[in-house]
Amino acid sequence: MPPRLRILQFNIQWGMAWNEDEPERGPVNLEHTAAEIRRVKPDVVFLQEVERVPKDRRPRLPPPNFSRLRELLPGFHAEFAYPPADPRELPFGYGLAVFAKTPLSLPVVHHLPAPAIRFPFQGREMEATGRIALECRTEWEGLTIRLLNVHLQAFFIINTSSDAHPEQKNRLLEILRGLPGPTVLAGDLNSAPDESILDDLAAAGFTTAQNRAVTWKHRPYVLDHILPNRFFKVATAAIETPRVSDHEMLLADLTPA
Repeated sequence: MPPRLRILQFNIQWGMAWNEDEPERGPVNLEHTAAEIRRVKPDVVFLQEVERVPKDRRPRLPPPNFSRLRELLPGFHAEFAYPPADPRELPFGYGLAVFAKTPLSLPVVHHLPAPAIRFPFQGREMEATGRIALECRTEWEGLTIRLLNVHLQAFFIINTSSDAHPEQKNRLLEILRGLPGPTVLAGDLNSAPDESILDDLAAAGFTTAQNRAVTWKHRPYVLDHILPNRFFKVATAAIETPRVSDHEMLLADLTPA
């Protein structure tokens, strides 16, 4: 049997416990978050919304949730990145992390531009902010693998789409086309069913492991994806429902192609 690389994709919503009756409220429980991650025995973990945006919009250093997760996930190497500090940041979650059983190296933060959009939020007119992609490398079974973690703008929430505002998508495609060799892209793409981003990524050589099982608890959308390139085959893909976050956990076992 060929070796298998188990990938976990998980938007952790800063560790907030899931409560169907009050989905916007819940205690932060990073111990449960880490327990859910350990339970599925991943080799590589892609996390989004690791930190909650503070009221003053100033990123906390060192990042408290990431620091705690490193303590709770012994045996993993880890990298983390915030997006650029921006006073317009909405009070939700931000910050990307990659955890891996094998050492991580050469972290790079790619900036994804903010679309020129204004939208109402809690009685105020707001502007979209920039996003990032966190890239790092690891060695597995003689392969040097690039890992790319993203959390894109949720255009459907503000009544538009990435097709109408393709700046972030186009920059991500540009980055991917410049990455040679084995690469795994994973993250919260925040794509509504009628958006073309998965087709565009497939045309660039990155095909999602699954696009049927819903990964968000608020709407029947598949927001979370694991997208290996042609150097891998997807052996299995499955959804796990954790006790934390408004997202499901997505798991994929990859084998060398």
